[in-house]
Order: sequence, then structure tokens, then C-alpha cells
Amino acid sequence: MSKKTRSQRQQKGPDADATPIRTEETGSEASGKDVVYLPPHLVDGGILWYLSALESARFANVCKPWSHIVARRLADPSPHLFAFRSTATHRRGEVIAVPLGSSSSRHVDARATPAHVAVRRVTRRTECVGATASGRLVLANSRRTVLFNPVTGTFHRINKVTGLSYNYYTVKPMPVVPLAGDDSFFLASGDSGKVGIWSAADGKWTVGHVEHAESFRMAALCGDSVYAMDAMGSVFKVELPSFHATELAVPSLRDEHHMAVEKGYLVEAGGEVLFVCPLFTTTRVRGKRDFDPELFSSGEDDGGEEDDDDYFFDDVARLSGFEVYRLDMAEEMRWVKEDRLAGDDVALFVSRWSSFSVRASEKGCVSNCIYFVCDEGAGNTWGAFSLGERTMLFEHAIGDGSYKERLWFYPNPKEPGIEDMNRRLDEIGYI
Repeated sequence: MSKKTRSQRQQKGPDADATPIRTEETGSEASGKDVVYLPPHLVDGGILWYLSALESARFANVCKPWSHIVARRLADPSPHLFAFRSTATHRRGEVIAVPLGSSSSRHVDARATPAHVAVRRVTRRTECVGATASGRLVLANSRRTVLFNPVTGTFHRINKVTGLSYNYYTVKPMPVVPLAGDDSFFLASGDSGKVGIWSAADGKWTVGHVEHAESFRMAALCGDSVYAMDAMGSVFKVELPSFHATELAVPSLRDEHHMAVEKGYLVEAGGEVLFVCPLFTTTRVRGKRDFDPELFSSGEDDGGEEDDDDYFFDDVARLSGFEVYRLDMAEEMRWVKEDRLAGDDVALFVSRWSSFSVRASEKGCVSNCIYFVCDEGAGNTWGAFSLGERTMLFEHAIGDGSYKERLWFYPNPKEPGIEDMNRRLDEIGYI
């Protein structure tokens, strides 16, 4: 019995989880003393380490050990960027894996993967108004709302509710607020006082009316309530699921600190409501006008000297940093400026359509750091700002700058069967 067990161990190799190398002559797995094994730590930390979680997904079929490593990486993905644009002629998007580490990220390029081809079925005048906790994007227009997975191409059409829909012509509607850990979300209509919760569990809406809900510009879920802010800086607390709403007696950041609050972000971190305010530096740029001087020549000889009218001046705003304010609800309602994020193991991800906090040590991020997407001034960039050091760690351009919506989300690479995928595409036609 012992000899048989020893023989089995010899055939099995030195590590049960190691990856066997295939021989070049036959293409089959080597056996016996000629076999060469790749230990799991070498595969995970040496080979697949250079690939994003989504890029490594295609190597899941190499062998069982690689499949286990890929599955573990996909089970807890890091935040990615999604860039989306819907024009009259085409719809396109990219899932961008960005480096989230320390200062070495300055020299590492973000890797973009085209969104699934099903994105082409999105109709015109469709906006990406947020992302759910399970990695699906919320695409909406005046007729319907759809949950779309840009990695797998799967989607789910949500039933329309009268008075609770996205109006394409509404100025800066509020992004959806993800709820729980699935596809559920909170939505406030941009042209009425209606609000609603769409539950992924039963696929039904719970609709209510909240005063001034049409003026909400941003919101965050904290505990069992949604905290929303309007363009004037007023803060509202909406209790769920009753929709009981109250306006908090907190001084407006717009009035007290003269902030353009519509450019900021509301985000929950450690059970606290935070307002992240971007700071901009304005620089005057001198440029030469593009015209034919002979058309405006007076016929007099000016000695070849250039006139000041040949140049123009423009003020360009560039992102220079951030300030963070915490909503203090303990004693008196007020906003308190914070120099550090609570816990020292927190990182914030902020963008126009999706903002959230993460535990930095779990996602490989820099702690006490703000990862941002800049849409203002000379924007179209993403980067990281250290709140403790008050310095910009790095900043990179997002694609060619033609994308209209850019937001943070957690990609979900779970892929249904190809037959099921084709059937769904044929059934729904265009989103």
C-alpha cells in the first residue's frame, strides 16, 4: 500500500496545484522526470500579475490551477473606469483597467478593453447615469432604463414608471444611488418630485414623492437613508423605504465657503457622509489668431511688427487638488473640513456618475487618497491626489477625450452561455 501511495505521489509531482508545462514535440503534458511545474505563486505573482483581472480571464482555460487563480482575482475586482459615448451615428465604450498602486503608477499605462459589441444596440440620446453594486451600468433615456454589463454584453430592461424616467433635456440629472450588493438602486426624477427604488430581487419599483426631488444633483447612501444635495448646497435626508424626507439644518457649502457645489461629489465612507470639492487653478494662455492678415491689412507698412490683435488670451482651469468636508450630525449640523480620511485605510473614488469608498489595503490602492475623473476645464483625465501630502500623485488622459460619460465601477466578468446571449440579443433588439 505504501509503495502504491509513493508511486502516486511521484506521478503527481511536487505540487498538486502547480501548472504542468506541455512538451514542444507532442503538445501533450509532459510526464515523469521530464515534467516542469510552475508554482501557483509564480503564476499569480509573476505571470498574471502584469495583467488586469479582466485580461487574465481569457487564461482561465489553460488548466485547473490557472482557473482557480483567475477565479479568485475576478471574485473581488478592483475599481475600473468605464468610458461611454452615444452619438447620432454610433455608440461605443471602453473598460479601462487603471494602475492603483503607489508612485510607480505614474509610469504605468492604463489598459483599455473595448466594451462588448452589444453596446452598439444602444439607441441615440441614451446616457449612462450610474452603476450598480454588482457591476452593471444604468443606461437611461426618456423611454426606458436598462441595466447593461459592458464586459459580458448582457442587459436587463427595467419596466417604465410614469413620471419616473430620465429626461434627456434635463440639466444635470442626479446619478442613481446603488443599494445593497445587487442591482437595486435609488432614482430621483429630474423633472418631477417622484423618487423610486428598483429592487433586483423581485424586479419591481417602489415609488414615492419627495418635495424638491427634482432639484437633487448628487446623493449617497449612508445607513438606511439617502443624503442628497441640490445645486444651492442644501442637504436632504430621505429615509428608505418610507421616503420620509427632511431638509437638514446645515449651512450651505455654497454660501459659507463660496463653493461651486455642483462640481463636487457626495460619498459615504466609514458611516460618514463626505463632500469632496475639487480645486482648480486658472492660467492665462496666449495664442495666435488663425486668419489671413491680408484680409485685414490697412495697406500701410507697419514695419513687419506683430500687432496685439494678432493674439488672443484665454483662461484655462486645471485641477490642482481636493478638499474634503464631513457632515457632522452629532451635535450641531455643520460641515467640518477633514485633513485625512477616517481610519487611514480608506481611498475614495469620485466621478460625475459614480462615487464610492474602498478599503485601500484590500484593493491595492494608496490610502488616504482620492482617485478622480476630471471633466472640468482642461479635463478628460483621471488620476490620484494624496489628501495627506496635498500633492497630485499622477494624472493621465482618458482615451482621445471624445467620451462623454466616464465613471468608476466594479466590472463583473460572469459570462452566460453563448446561446443564451444570442437569444437575449435577438429578443430585445435595441436598448
